Amino acid sequence: CFAKEAFILTWSVREKILNFPPDVVFKLLTDFERLGHAIPSLRRIEYLSDVKRGVGTRTRWYAGVGIASEGGAVMEWEEEVTAFIENELIGFKVLNPDAPFTGFLRVYPYDMGTKSFVVFAENHDYEGADISKIREFMMGQLNFMEKELQCELKDDSHKETA
Repeated sequence: CFAKEAFILTWSVREKILNFPPDVVFKLLTDFERLGHAIPSLRRIEYLSDVKRGVGTRTRWYAGVGIASEGGAVMEWEEEVTAFIENELIGFKVLNPDAPFTGFLRVYPYDMGTKSFVVFAENHDYEGADISKIREFMMGQLNFMEKELQCELKDDSHKETA
């Protein structure tokens, strides 16, 4: 006879089709300083490691909670890139002892490579994780990423014609 512990991971998964090729989407996802400005709920992302791209990249993220002018708090956490396949996959872990989790962003070519199918997944195996709020935040990140890409491509087309 033996004792067996059950451990269940709670996964939050969000998917979105973006009207941009995978290399363009991946470029934004892996430029952490720029990504920190692309998503309104993020105040900034700073590099902590000498590695700036790929496995071993460590960053500190600062996100606003609530409205800053009304005394909204700032959350901060550290992340490390744990897996990296150019134009395809970023795996990460959050190094927060109170709420540790891991996740990945996967970018698949879609519609003959003219679009991207993005899968954003995180596991939340800690007490008190509000999965509905986490999923809402994740979808917000994907929506804002799409808006940032639209602005970037518009800016690039103006540079080419100037």
